[in-house]
Amino acid sequence: MGVTTSSTTGEPDLNKIASAVKFCEIHPSKKVKFYCKNDRSMFCSKCILKHTEMKHDVIQISPKIEEMKKMIEEMVIEVEKHD
Repeated sequence: MGVTTSSTTGEPDLNKIASAVKFCEIHPSKKVKFYCKNDRSMFCSKCILKHTEMKHDVIQISPKIEEMKKMIEEMVIEVEKHD
């Protein structure tokens, strides 16, 4: 699966990914809820065991998106201060 990345950090753009991909490729009836930093892929709760058994760095998507939104909001406020 292709992953959209930020041009500035090389990190995946999780907002774009989450809005574009909603279901697991392996289990089409299951929504994606996790992101593997090693494989750069998103997957559902049924697939998580495969990644954790390989000791991959797995994160939940929702909390990461909220964290990124807060960072962006703080950046916008900082930029507006300098306008």
